[in-house]
Amino acid sequence: MKKFLALLLLTTLSYGQSWQWGKRGGSNDVLDTQNIQRQEETYGIATDSEKNIYAVSKVGITGLDVDGHPKTNYGDSTTKTDVCISSFSCDGTYRWSKIFGGGGQDNLHPLQVDSQDNIYAAGAFGEGSGPDYAQHIDEDMVFPTNPVNYQSLTLIKYNKDGVLQWYRKPQPANVTQSESFGQAASRGMATDGDGTTYWFVVIPPGTYANGAFVNTLPGSNYFILKYDTNGNFLGAIPLDIQTVTTFGLYIQFYRNPNNGYFYITSRKGGTSASAIVGGQQITHALFLACFNNQGQFQWVRENTNTSTGSLTLYNLVFDSDNNIYIGGRMTGFNNDSFMGLSIPESIIPGFVMKVNPTAENLIWSSYNNKGTNSYGAIALNGNELGFTSHCFDPDFTWGSQVLNANAGGVGQDVLLARFNKETGACISLAKIPGDPGYDDRGTALAVDVSGDYILGGAMGHNLTFGNGTITNAGSQSDFFIAKYATSACSPLQVEAIETGSIKVYPNPVGNKINVMVSQTMSYTLFNISGTAVLRGNVSNNNNSIDVSALASGNYVLQLTDGKGDVRTAKIVKR
Repeated sequence: MKKFLALLLLTTLSYGQSWQWGKRGGSNDVLDTQNIQRQEETYGIATDSEKNIYAVSKVGITGLDVDGHPKTNYGDSTTKTDVCISSFSCDGTYRWSKIFGGGGQDNLHPLQVDSQDNIYAAGAFGEGSGPDYAQHIDEDMVFPTNPVNYQSLTLIKYNKDGVLQWYRKPQPANVTQSESFGQAASRGMATDGDGTTYWFVVIPPGTYANGAFVNTLPGSNYFILKYDTNGNFLGAIPLDIQTVTTFGLYIQFYRNPNNGYFYITSRKGGTSASAIVGGQQITHALFLACFNNQGQFQWVRENTNTSTGSLTLYNLVFDSDNNIYIGGRMTGFNNDSFMGLSIPESIIPGFVMKVNPTAENLIWSSYNNKGTNSYGAIALNGNELGFTSHCFDPDFTWGSQVLNANAGGVGQDVLLARFNKETGACISLAKIPGDPGYDDRGTALAVDVSGDYILGGAMGHNLTFGNGTITNAGSQSDFFIAKYATSACSPLQVEAIETGSIKVYPNPVGNKINVMVSQTMSYTLFNISGTAVLRGNVSNNNNSIDVSALASGNYVLQLTDGKGDVRTAKIVKR
């Protein structure tokens, strides 16, 4: 597909990017951070076609607010931890927020957004809904407490305005406490552009989804539960994985939207951990496995060290050629090797790498000269790969780029590093200014339809942005969200649609846009400021868009297929 940027949209180039704004949320409490539990920090970000932002973080009880808006935590005074979903517009204006929780440690995975800007969340409540602490999906759904209900696994759909569309609890109503909280868990999710959700769970034998699925396998086993955009159960895909102790605790789930394949990573956190994947015994401390779209095992790759803690993976992303990009941190001293990367220096740095679709060939890798945190994130942005975690010292170096992060020995600052995705060359380093003596870090990263970076993480005290300074409310961290862009609401990036299967004409257009497609696709038409003015679907039987009511000017047509792939074109309305 031939690509170009419209002349009037040249401001979308990466020159002059800066931290436009930042927002925070959190409480005054100190949260438990053992195992997979998180303090108040953004661990997932998603954006929609209108550049609205959706973030997820753990939150405490005392003084809880999001950007100054008071919120209610439904948890107990011991664990204190609920989950907050918050939404902001492209200029950082607060839109809405929801609290998911009850008693115990509640969990939600990073959010997913479909092509119609609906938001999906999946996870599990930490305790049953009982007289002491009812399970809440904010005040949108308060679950009955008499008798106590132990259904923990929960899938939720909201629309872009924060209106609950539906929820699903696949476990039977009579599930026992030990079955729900000792033998079942939610381990990840992915959602297609058409709203099909793939929910990765571990469950014991039993009947699920109102009788639509009966699991007869002994023990607790891994399945992908599949739901359509209306919450209808479509089936269960078993994955040949067995884990013991922490190999199950640290498991992460991904789906490549281009080929529909599933990818699993995990690491062990203790000597008793073990795993068998696709019939193969895992003999080292970390693995990356692949299953096809039918759930059939394809391959597994391991690191070379058997000790815990030598290697941590942040997340995976995929390009249209199905290459895999990996971010994480690795112990130096030649202590470990993964995909051909080994670090000889006496450091524990952050790294990024690109491997081929079968993870047999390392295409490139790169690491910094210092160290990094156990949490971070990567995201693809056109021809760039973004990385976030933290930085420190006056000579923080990655490739040819050097950043004066701070004076050294005075804490850590939030890092955004950008790389050429074809060569791995580091093209820029940026930090969010904090104040000395505090630790800040980036833990989530996303890219909106204008190509702007949305970064989230944990703030220790003050962070300064173009719109001012935000301050942590408690002794532990607060969560924050920030935008790195040329302006608070950048115009859309545009590329021409010139493929054999898609054609858009005429252009300039009078009253109707004709779209020739070989499959059903959703469309959104934006004005030049990025506001959606029309939405709908086109197919080979219904391929025209009526624009007669629109004013003359420039517009951007965005087409999204069922896999979530997006194509855009500049449209001129006469």
